[in-house]
Amino acid sequence: MEKEGKTSEYFSITEAAKKLRISRVAVFKRIQKGALRAIKIGRSYAIPKGNVLGSVGDSLEGESIVPIPILGTANAGDPLVYASESHTDFLKVSKRRLPSYRKGKFFVVQIKGTSMNKCKVNGKIIDDGDYVLIDERQIAPEDGRVILVVLDNCATIKIIRHIGESEVGFFPLSNDSKHKPIYVHAEDHFIINGTVVDVFKDFKNIVQI
Repeated sequence: MEKEGKTSEYFSITEAAKKLRISRVAVFKRIQKGALRAIKIGRSYAIPKGNVLGSVGDSLEGESIVPIPILGTANAGDPLVYASESHTDFLKVSKRRLPSYRKGKFFVVQIKGTSMNKCKVNGKIIDDGDYVLIDERQIAPEDGRVILVVLDNCATIKIIRHIGESEVGFFPLSNDSKHKPIYVHAEDHFIINGTVVDVFKDFKNIVQI
């Protein structure tokens, strides 16, 4: 009975893999790196259940899926949505969808408006309600790139173009003619927070495709 009690306190590698929703090889690598404490028994390992259950919440983030912070909304229209640095939630995304992934270098905003509904990034249209992935390392983008710009503390998604030496234009690309460009002087106060590198479609927009 005592032996059964002790056995019930541990998972095998196969059981741990099922609980963590990762492969047995991934469990073994965690053990080797010291990220998952285990007791070596012959050629295998006994893994304390407390260690495995405590890691379940981190299992996706620790492998191929990573949480990207959602920093509120950005207008695809007039820049009316207040820009906030506090994240409201996370979007879980495969690392394979992230170019040169580095933690803390990407964030997501949700699109509000239709001023970019003819614009494609990574082959996908930017529709109202979609999420766009921002690479915050790309703050000096080339003309024609889709960027997140903060004007008067309000965030908007537009296409950037430099006009001469001192003027910068932020342009919509929409099927609605009500959306107009925004023109600023190079010395005006505006902040480019990054470049849009991907689009994650909102479910309602996938259904409409």
